[in-house]
Amino acid sequence: MSNESPIINVDPFGLRVDLIKMIDYMNAHANRKSKGQCAKYVRQGLEAGGADTSGHPIAAADYGPTLEKNDFSPIDPSAAPESGDITVFPAIPGHPYGHIEAYDGSSYVSDFSQSNFYPSPAYEGSGPVTYRLNPGPSLYPPPFDSGLDWFWR
Repeated sequence: MSNESPIINVDPFGLRVDLIKMIDYMNAHANRKSKGQCAKYVRQGLEAGGADTSGHPIAAADYGPTLEKNDFSPIDPSAAPESGDITVFPAIPGHPYGHIEAYDGSSYVSDFSQSNFYPSPAYEGSGPVTYRLNPGPSLYPPPFDSGLDWFWR
């Protein structure tokens, strides 16, 4: 996760995806080798974190709208990974459903514990999209704006 103060991203009403629960679930259920069920495992991880996955797609490649519905947004491909980031790979020849994986803070996990970002060399250069949970609302009020800035200039 980011280096922000934890109080800033507190969710007092439990309305946001709990990335810690999501990652804990995924790590506890990951296999040594792929079972070809990455979308199922990531979906179950999201659900363990409280995400609404109703209407989820079958194909991993189609998970963008489900993530966006749960307050995830695409990030710049050059951004450093953060715990809880979810990457969606498009369908490619030989892999018609694509791939989906989450970053746990040190490695990538889907239906298996991956050794690197790409689940297989076939996905290199495929143009994956990484999604990150949007920052939560702050418990601190915004700075007071008197509207008199013009007066002090």
